[in-house]
Amino acid sequence: MHDGILRDLGRAAEMKKLRFNYETILDVGGNHESCLSFFPDKKITVLNIKNYGVSPKIKFIKASMTKIPFKTNSFDLIISNDTLEHVHKKDRSQGITEMIRVAKKGLIIGVPCGKKAKKYETFVLKLGKAFGKNMKWLSEHAEAQLPMDADIVNVIKKNKKVAKLEVVKNDNLNVWLFTCILGGPMRFFWNKFDRNKLFKHWKLFSIFNFGSTYRKFFVIYLK
Repeated sequence: MHDGILRDLGRAAEMKKLRFNYETILDVGGNHESCLSFFPDKKITVLNIKNYGVSPKIKFIKASMTKIPFKTNSFDLIISNDTLEHVHKKDRSQGITEMIRVAKKGLIIGVPCGKKAKKYETFVLKLGKAFGKNMKWLSEHAEAQLPMDADIVNVIKKNKKVAKLEVVKNDNLNVWLFTCILGGPMRFFWNKFDRNKLFKHWKLFSIFNFGSTYRKFFVIYLK
């Protein structure tokens, strides 16, 4: 999907912009090679509650983000893309706190969030049900209660380990809605092309990161 393009390329762009060097990465909630394809020289570990087809080239750890089985400062960088919204609202703060604890230099958390995103998701979910489409991912968002960006910021800024927070927009909501309806052709497009080749045109894709967006990247620098 177009949303997948903006999500994965957007995260790669933020990782390349980081103002520190890093070798070890923990991908919390990762399930494919999107990170490895952009950073083949990095040591990547994926943590998830289930192995959703993680590449054998990547070390996989079965665990929850609310109880990460690693010592403090174990990884230079922690990334988490479209995972926090699947964690129930009551456990979200603990998940963010655990990721900050295990990270040594910084984190990038990408997540759909905000009142407008929730409104759009509710509409798409109703539309999908009307046409008999199973949108399990959106149902999980609704059940867990879609995160509010202000709540995420509050948890991050309260943590004494945090030195700086940057919030980056990703995927205009109206574009997201259109591509959700379009569906199939966008998935074909994403699977057809090499991600690194697409990344060369990131400036073109990034024009969709305007106005109210479906997702935000929370880029965190640690002390």
